[in-house]
Amino acid sequence: MNILFYTSFNERSITLESTILYFSNKGDNVCLLTSCSKGAIHKELKNKGIDCYSSIERPFTTTFKNINHIVFLIKFCKKYKIDIIHSHLQLPNFYSVIAYYFIKSKLITVRHNSDVIYLYGSKKERILEKIINK
Repeated sequence: MNILFYTSFNERSITLESTILYFSNKGDNVCLLTSCSKGAIHKELKNKGIDCYSSIERPFTTTFKNINHIVFLIKFCKKYKIDIIHSHLQLPNFYSVIAYYFIKSKLITVRHNSDVIYLYGSKKERILEKIINK
């Protein structure tokens, strides 16, 4: 099974790294994709044999930045025949739920503390959260 872990940060995360390694050790084909530049988590996972990618290796224009991330994710999933997308945090979740309509992958969105958005978030964050949850 081809599993994509999609997130918006490039720093190390024990939880994410251990989850990725768990599925890799089970025999699944696992990769990491971030919507930011490559960083410490890419280096660490690459040393452990995990394929790591960044969706901004070629920078997007700011006008269509969100659309470019969605199109990149669609093409990425088709190219690597991704079966499951595990997206983490608000923007990757947003990109994933839009891309979901154009790909055959199953989608798991992960967002902790989402009630904080409704209590303290901006209007834009609340709209994104409603789209993701729908």
